[in-house]
Parts: sequence; C-alpha cells; structure tokens
Amino acid sequence: MAGLWAFIVFSRRRYKWAILLPVFFFVTGACIAFLSGSLVGLAIAAIYNAGAYRMSTWVPMLWGLIQALVVIMGSYSTVTTIL
Repeated sequence: MAGLWAFIVFSRRRYKWAILLPVFFFVTGACIAFLSGSLVGLAIAAIYNAGAYRMSTWVPMLWGLIQALVVIMGSYSTVTTIL
C-alpha cells in the first residue's frame, strides 16, 4: 500500500521514476520476508538437530502456520489489548 500511495503522489508531479516506487517496496518486502523466514527456519532446525532427535518435515510447516496465525491474531486490536 505504501508503494502504491507513493506512486500516486509522485505520478501527479510527473516524475518518470515514480513507477519504480511500488517495485522497490515489493522487492524490499519480499527480501525481508524471505530472510526472516529463512533465519527462523534455520534457528528451529538448529534447535531440533542439536539433540539426538531429527527434525521432521512437519515441524517447519507447523511453525510457519503458527507464525501466520500470530500475525493474523495481532491484526485484531482487541486481541492485542487482551494479550
């Protein structure tokens, strides 16, 4: 949304590079999402592989589901107030 808003604001002033703003925001967000997901996955893999147990393929999927649910719960203001 921020990239789209910046595009609308700067396109009114006829800046030629205004089309790059949504692309920049998308690429930056995608990189941050990939890096944070990778780092969390590597940390979980290191924890589970540190002991004598081997990590199942279900563990990363479940942790990803938990992260998605936490983000969805955080979007509701009453839930964040209670927590």
